[in-house]
Amino acid sequence: MTGGSCLFPGMAERLEAGILMIRPCDTPIRVVRASDPILDAWHGAAAYAAAMQFPRQTFTRMDYFEKGEDWLRPGISNEHITAKATPVPNWSAVAKLQP
Repeated sequence: MTGGSCLFPGMAERLEAGILMIRPCDTPIRVVRASDPILDAWHGAAAYAAAMQFPRQTFTRMDYFEKGEDWLRPGISNEHITAKATPVPNWSAVAKLQP
């Protein structure tokens, strides 16, 4: 887990309990808090932005304004940004698992 909200007491246990309820076929899981939950996501994003493939996987603000939100550079699949319906967990049931 990363981000400030993972610092709330019991957050890892609550998240793990919720995932356990919706996981397929008893898939083993383990929720682990990042070593620096406040900055780890930023460090990962900074490393990605500095990588050589970053310019090929993004488009500029000017591209967006000139060509619209549906435009993507040739060769970039929009499959990863297509919204997909996902089951919504029953969080009230998860809350009941908390002591």
